[in-house]
Amino acid sequence: MTITKTSFQELLLRKFDSYRVAKKALKNPFTGDNSENFGLFLPQKGFKELPKTFKAGYTPHTIKDVCDTVAAAEAVMDFSNARMKVRWDNGHRISFQFGDTVEITPGDRVQPTFDLSCGYDGTSFKVVCGLFRMVCSNGLVVPVKDTKFCMTRLTHSANLHDKMPLLISEIEQTVKGISEMIGYAKNLSEKKVNFEQIYKKIYGERPETGRSATNWDNRKSGIEDIVVKESASLGKDSTEWYNGLTSAWLMVNAVQGYYQHKSSNTAKRTPFAARDWANSQPAVAAAWQAVAA
Repeated sequence: MTITKTSFQELLLRKFDSYRVAKKALKNPFTGDNSENFGLFLPQKGFKELPKTFKAGYTPHTIKDVCDTVAAAEAVMDFSNARMKVRWDNGHRISFQFGDTVEITPGDRVQPTFDLSCGYDGTSFKVVCGLFRMVCSNGLVVPVKDTKFCMTRLTHSANLHDKMPLLISEIEQTVKGISEMIGYAKNLSEKKVNFEQIYKKIYGERPETGRSATNWDNRKSGIEDIVVKESASLGKDSTEWYNGLTSAWLMVNAVQGYYQHKSSNTAKRTPFAARDWANSQPAVAAAWQAVAA
């Protein structure tokens, strides 16, 4: 869907108007008194109860929080020809692809993207903003991880609203660095690295025996498979790989993709789930450092 700047706020409010939530104390089924647990209800949907229960400290976000966050992005992004997806899935799920895709290497493109996932299902108020790589061996998109990549999560606590300015500031700084991110990605695509050497810089030398050795081998094989498949799909010269070489760009994305692809909830998640990011962050950070050396 293509939107204009003037219609965006109205569209969001219209889409989610009937999904305003109310937090209510739940009754103890035995005594009839209020329990320590709270539920979230949709008053305009016949007080339909959402599946997750919470403690008293949980502060649900509002449609205003959603609109304010996107308005901040809108102020620094060109949304005039944005492609937008909006859906309700026990929370507000919004995704924008703005601007044109940019070719890093032939057939390998990235897309400036802004994703907002604000669930009432125990997940956080999460913003992902940056470049998303459109080529992936199983069709998923992969966010480019760099210092200018923004992934911010706010918990639904009493100070949620106080933290919104920090989130908005991070969005603004990320968007201002988009051009720098593109240039850095192109430089990595031209840099050749030795797969074995980079892998050992990230994960260390192979343990001699035991489960640790098996995990080391399996992880290496999984990352190799991603590099080989993506190299083939992009028409890369196989001679380089036979000599143990690949591009720094493919290497870091293969490391990140390894963790993303193995997730057990692939079909349900947003482009990069919080659990995947937590698992991969040390290794991905090490990969960026290794290829930059």
